Amino acid sequence: MATETKEIGIALGIGLGTYSNSEYVDGAIKLTKTAITDLGESIYADEGYWESKVIDLVDKFQDFDRVVLSKVQTKSDTIGVFTRTSDDGIRFDEYISTTETGNIQSETKRYIQIKIIFYAGYELTNFTLSDFNNPSDSALFNNSYNIETSGGTLKLKRDYKMMMNRDMAWTSEGYLFRKPITRAEWLRLDKININ
Repeated sequence: MATETKEIGIALGIGLGTYSNSEYVDGAIKLTKTAITDLGESIYADEGYWESKVIDLVDKFQDFDRVVLSKVQTKSDTIGVFTRTSDDGIRFDEYISTTETGNIQSETKRYIQIKIIFYAGYELTNFTLSDFNNPSDSALFNNSYNIETSGGTLKLKRDYKMMMNRDMAWTSEGYLFRKPITRAEWLRLDKININ
């Protein structure tokens, strides 16, 4: 007995749908670019997904059994394909992964949604966080209050400027400004200047 293989094509409309850390560029879905390495190579989000709009399979739903992807993939990244189905297009089952060959494992129903999750691979690369030439680069570090950058150098901050509060209860001549300094917070105090 001969078996017949038939292919049912349904447009998924990958230009539409929901994107998270991914985007539709030049007819393909890609992870969103987040930075550039020192060598000019692109760095992408670690993970992202695309979720299709609800697809009405109409009278083809009994024959629809595979999701076929046309993809370009590097050695280190991976793609997961998931489907969920519904009888009414509103209440859907949970997403279920397709098999390695793309066979749909969700229950056969009239409406379907497809979700493709992209996982970026990891590769070693050179990436400069800071060249320490910009004074605002110190904000990249957790202890930015205690460090400063200047002329390509990162160093501990030596000079601190602190605002003093005017003592409004002071009634004598002139003004009195106060700023408590806790000795335990400092390894060494060389001098205190008031401007």
